[in-house]
Amino acid sequence: AVPPVLVFTDLESVLPAEGARRWPHGWQGRARRAMSGWLKRANDAVIGYGCLFSPTELLFAEEMQKKNAELNIVLPCSASRFGQEHVKKRLGPAWEKRFDSIIQHASNVHILCEKSDAQDPANMQFSSLVMDGLALLRARQLETDIQFIALHEDLDPAAATAGQPLVRLWEAQGR
Repeated sequence: AVPPVLVFTDLESVLPAEGARRWPHGWQGRARRAMSGWLKRANDAVIGYGCLFSPTELLFAEEMQKKNAELNIVLPCSASRFGQEHVKKRLGPAWEKRFDSIIQHASNVHILCEKSDAQDPANMQFSSLVMDGLALLRARQLETDIQFIALHEDLDPAAATAGQPLVRLWEAQGR
């Protein structure tokens, strides 16, 4: 059987104001362990989709790349613009370097509009919906399942609420 296609989102993808601290000390290690567990439960999925809006989405991409998985990224604007205007501004230069590495090694990077606003929530929501559609098409093409993972701040997908439009869509469609 072909492993499922994974779609990853973070319920807190629209980051707080610049410089605001959201994650507690040690969250990266806990997030990586949680993701590793999800990947094992997903039969070591080899295809993943993400938008890289938040630190956890960047970590998901890194974990997929460690597994030499097919990683598909959807961005609202050019990668260079998104890296400068969103990642560097909201997360800092260290995250921007990680973002650049992910983009360089991604299997596919889908740019929705070269010059769109990297900070516009509508552009981010549209990117999430396109990501969802591309992942569904890929799963159908491979005749496999699709698994949706929405990370909540406490790193427990079961604690996720319908706080993001993409998750509300998944729930409305019974996914």
